[in-house]
Amino acid sequence: MVYRPGVHQSKFLSGEGVDSDRRTIVPGMPPKLDILRINHYWSRSLADLDQKIRRGDASTSTPRDRDWHFDFESKLNVERDETILEAMQRQR
Repeated sequence: MVYRPGVHQSKFLSGEGVDSDRRTIVPGMPPKLDILRINHYWSRSLADLDQKIRRGDASTSTPRDRDWHFDFESKLNVERDETILEAMQRQR
């Protein structure tokens, strides 16, 4: 029943957020979250990166440099993470 998923907090149509042990998530409580995972990727594709560069930066009028962005952003996803595969196996 999530209508606005968020990295730090989600908005629900009804009900409330619960952790993997079905405990209600409350401020200050470290939730156990081992099934649902939201990954934030640096770019969907090279075409998306090109569009982002053409659009420009919202905080400055300096044009974006494609080579710099590609070099910088491509290093953000170098760590392989297959954590979700274990959860997928449990769902079968």
